[in-house]
Amino acid sequence: MHYESANRVTLCATNEVADQLEDLQEVLGEGPGHTASTSGQIERCEVPGDAPSRWPLFVEAAREIVESALVVAVPMHSDTSVLGVITLYQSPQSRTPLSLARHDLQFLADVVGTALVNDQDAAAPDLAGGPWASRARIHQATGMVVAQMKVSPEDALAVLRAHAFGQQSTLSDIASAVVERRITFSGR
Repeated sequence: MHYESANRVTLCATNEVADQLEDLQEVLGEGPGHTASTSGQIERCEVPGDAPSRWPLFVEAAREIVESALVVAVPMHSDTSVLGVITLYQSPQSRTPLSLARHDLQFLADVVGTALVNDQDAAAPDLAGGPWASRARIHQATGMVVAQMKVSPEDALAVLRAHAFGQQSTLSDIASAVVERRITFSGR
């Protein structure tokens, strides 16, 4: 699923840094995971990195989350389509280097993608909690912005992302504020 998709959801993050890096890519619309979802190829990004980055906004903002890291995004394939992306990050302090060969990383990601597609229990959304609840809140907030601003759902989601970026917040937090009517876009 592409990062631009309104149905995009982060199923799991191993820790707060991973969660923040993932949300950052969604808010900014750039980063290795974002590119891997469209290119279908493994993407690597060093934060801060020696050379100019393909994702300058992501690298700059990621430095506020983690001083230094290697971020690797591996697309999960089903035949020729990309089902999703597994994003890995490693800090220099890590004792276990991310040293799998590219074809091994790709094979493992494809196996995980196939397992997720075939696991009906994992595919069924639990709207009471977890990542689906956050996504449901984003959908609800998007609808509220559509009604308030009289714009398309795509533009409403872009407004929410821009607001999250401008407030240095997460998309989920901004969506909650809209749903709870702490933020409105009606001009009243």
